[in-house]
Amino acid sequence: MKRKGIGKLIGIWMCLCLSAMLFMGAGTVAHAGNLAYTNAFSLKDEAAVAIDGDFSDWDSLPCSYEFNWDNSANCWEHGVWVDGVCYKTEPGTYSTDVRHKMQLYCDGEYVYLHIVYAREYGDRLNGNDFRFYVNEQEAAFQVVAPGGGFFESMKDNDPGVYALEIRHRDTGLSFLNAEGTNGYLHLTEDKINNEIEIRIPLAELQRQNANIDVETITSIQFFTPNLMYRRITAVGTSSGPILLSALCGGVVLCGFLGYKRKKHGDLQV
Repeated sequence: MKRKGIGKLIGIWMCLCLSAMLFMGAGTVAHAGNLAYTNAFSLKDEAAVAIDGDFSDWDSLPCSYEFNWDNSANCWEHGVWVDGVCYKTEPGTYSTDVRHKMQLYCDGEYVYLHIVYAREYGDRLNGNDFRFYVNEQEAAFQVVAPGGGFFESMKDNDPGVYALEIRHRDTGLSFLNAEGTNGYLHLTEDKINNEIEIRIPLAELQRQNANIDVETITSIQFFTPNLMYRRITAVGTSSGPILLSALCGGVVLCGFLGYKRKKHGDLQV
């Protein structure tokens, strides 16, 4: 009887654990759906891109297409006026004809950003007021030409790949070089859909804003009012269900099965 009673209790405990896991897992799926709606990306554990002027290693990473106001009421919802013509894409599809393509990435040491400027911008460039938010704490930077010249003036250069500099802004560090950063500009042959890639150490964000904790990052966001009306976000998958599964497994199966805790996965949307 005692064995049956213990077995019954173990069975009830396992059912409760399973129910809790399913409940929390469902919450994670719902959370992921919300993140997808607000343009979420993955907080990675290992670097996947090199900031070296070769932009091809961005191809496998998630992207978002942004423009600089919420244009949901007219042609601007899925298009843009260029020389009196409304260029449109089908609802649910996106293109650099009408929006800036953006990619945000973090490997735990650096934050990386890639932008392909939209057709609307033609040969224009903008690297001013780049704002990053680590757990809602802000640090702001600006992209400049080598030596500190105006980034926008580089549009007059010949097509090709050019090195960039990243400077602090909006604080006592304003216009000082952000240490350990690098970046590149690609001017295309027709000077349309030019692109940039930059890398900034998280330590430089913390140097500018002491409230930034680089050891406990739950989200990183990017925003610039010159190119977009909403932030894009990099996040990691919730580890709640995995932690719960480890806890239940340890209590129920201790002495019967070995439990190997799975490392948390990445959320990609």
